[in-house]
Amino acid sequence: MLQGLNIDGSVSVSAGLAVHRDRARNGRGPRICVLVGSHWSKVTGGAQYQAQCLVEALVRERRGEVYYVTRSADPGYRPDGYTLVRAGHASGMARGLRRTFHDLRTFGRILREIDPDVIYQRGGGIFTGIAARHARARGCRLVWNIAAHWEVCPQPIRLRRDIAYRLVERRLLEYGIRHASTIVAQHADQARLLEAHYGRTPDALIRNFHPDPLEPLVKRRPCTVMWIANLKQCKQPELFLRLAETLRERTDARFVMVGGMQVQGRAGDALRTAIARSPVEYTGALPQEEVNRLLAEADLLVNTSTAEGFSNTFVQAWMRRVPVVSLNVNPEGVLERHRIGVQSHTFPQLVDDVRALLDDHEARDAMGRRAQQYALAHHSERNIGALMDLLVP
Repeated sequence: MLQGLNIDGSVSVSAGLAVHRDRARNGRGPRICVLVGSHWSKVTGGAQYQAQCLVEALVRERRGEVYYVTRSADPGYRPDGYTLVRAGHASGMARGLRRTFHDLRTFGRILREIDPDVIYQRGGGIFTGIAARHARARGCRLVWNIAAHWEVCPQPIRLRRDIAYRLVERRLLEYGIRHASTIVAQHADQARLLEAHYGRTPDALIRNFHPDPLEPLVKRRPCTVMWIANLKQCKQPELFLRLAETLRERTDARFVMVGGMQVQGRAGDALRTAIARSPVEYTGALPQEEVNRLLAEADLLVNTSTAEGFSNTFVQAWMRRVPVVSLNVNPEGVLERHRIGVQSHTFPQLVDDVRALLDDHEARDAMGRRAQQYALAHHSERNIGALMDLLVP
């Protein structure tokens, strides 16, 4: 029996995961382990949402025994049709080498107990290396899905207190990249980076997938300009606050910010104060259904991130006829190529682009309609089928 683990699903803690190892697989199909840092009940990020869509489809189509292994999940959450294994850290264990070695031991042991036929890992880092080590040792397959461009574009590691942790994390990620059985890219830019830096060609290019919108698309007045992300440094939420402040005089626009606060300490306190003083309506973190309901009534989505993989919020917005104005992120030049948004490059241009689209209803509406056509053609749930076929040929 595994000690110190929080195990949810069809097996009690007292029984332990060893029970699963001994169960016959007759009629159950292969064992599929989804390994992601957080569960969607705890963190509402893009990787978690894509994992949720995949797990629900695997369960719905009875493709095999599904396990979701993670560090964090809502303690009150109960999975339906799959086993959730939550193995957190000891209390107060901050990110660092101690946590890394804890993860190597704990998650390595969990994978041995589950004994999967295939591991699906999304979000490059320590887990990529852990999964690759297990896959090589036990002869199972590892399907790694690139989430962000930095995972396949090595960044210089700055000299700081956690440099040893970052070096180990990078080495584990690179080990996983070299030894993954199958690599999935989200778009061609990631494929080029993977080949340039690691000499590997992805085995498949599968774009993010989302269900078709169910909400009525009603665009009300004043226009709604949205910003959706977890609030952290790389998302640059302060720039959306500056945008709203710059356009404060616009009585025909409201600015809505959605996302959980992940900035800590004094910086987090300063950001909360700035939000309170700004004209922005801040909702905090919301479930996907509520985010989609807000987007169904929105007119523009603004993105201020320094970098992304392929933003799920782009797809959610496009499906609801909402063009995107992005400061930096523009995978494959999709915004201009399909005329479904604008990449601004600089903050002054971002202000001008938002102002121009607020002023021109016809251009905004035409852009939104093209965006919906593009999203339904390229980002539908059909893509889940392609990913499931990779996992369970």
